[in-house]
Amino acid sequence: MVMRRCIVVRSIAQLAVFLRDVVQHAPPSGISLVDVESEIKERMQAMKAGADVLELSSSWREALTEVNGTHFISGTTLYPCNWEEKMQNVAASIPYEGVIEKELIGRIIEEESRFLPAVSLGEPISKWVQRRFSNILWVSRSATNGTPIYRAVGEPLSMEAECIARVLQLLGRRKLPVYTDVNLIVPLLPVSMSPKKGNWLRFFERQAVQDHFDVDVEAYVRVSPDCSPSTVFVDATSVEVARVDDMLAAKGILDSLCAIKVFRRPNDPVWSTDDVIVQSFLEPEHAIGAAIALMEKRNDLKVYILCGDGAKERYKTALGDLLGQEETIITICTPNSNEEISVKKR
Repeated sequence: MVMRRCIVVRSIAQLAVFLRDVVQHAPPSGISLVDVESEIKERMQAMKAGADVLELSSSWREALTEVNGTHFISGTTLYPCNWEEKMQNVAASIPYEGVIEKELIGRIIEEESRFLPAVSLGEPISKWVQRRFSNILWVSRSATNGTPIYRAVGEPLSMEAECIARVLQLLGRRKLPVYTDVNLIVPLLPVSMSPKKGNWLRFFERQAVQDHFDVDVEAYVRVSPDCSPSTVFVDATSVEVARVDDMLAAKGILDSLCAIKVFRRPNDPVWSTDDVIVQSFLEPEHAIGAAIALMEKRNDLKVYILCGDGAKERYKTALGDLLGQEETIITICTPNSNEEISVKKR
């Protein structure tokens, strides 16, 4: 009995060698299973293995799973298949959060319409993928119902994406295609990764994060009693727009509810798509003064003008001429001075 078992194991390995050769030489249109068996018998007879050949060749189907990385079966026909290439294509279509087995099979059928998962491989899809294509697809199990989930094996994650993925794993959600509240993620991220105050939205909007995760933004704003809304008018003809954030942050203006409106010449650097273009026949202090005059009057709204040091006096003069009858308080800020001047209607 022991000797017979050893012969069976050895013969299945040999059958797999024969099968690979048969599949390699099979036409793209396929080869019938009857012809496959005949081809194997011919090869085994050539080995002159004696009586064992006749007994063992009848079990050649047991060796099919040993070579199912190069073929599939549909009906009574065996088709050669470059599964490596097809699974690479399948992996490219899988989202980062992965797909369930039904979705994976659908993607495989898109690549090979004759594929029948129940009979084509001779073993479960999950086992087949793990054995043959662990370098392409990663198989895990759903934390809720244990069904297989398939994810593409990609390039190493960015530092941000890697940390988020680890947090999702700690929360038991890494392989689940569901959204996770940011409030659950943030406390578990490394302190060194925490952005400056108020910049979590920008953090999750980074390309390094969005390349691997879908971010669904639901913003809720709570206004502190000590925090007043403000509007900043930036004269981009006298200050560099690249320094605007730093200058406003240094003055503590960005800590409030701050709306920024940039006024610039047509050829000046762009701040945003909402920039106001000031044509050459109009001075920026007049354009900004007119915009302030048209604003809705609100007692709680702070108005700032950010301009160059050399433009400050021009603004003091222009604003006095352009503002309405009501008293308006405006703070003029310059990049190289902390002097803030309150301007009122004269």
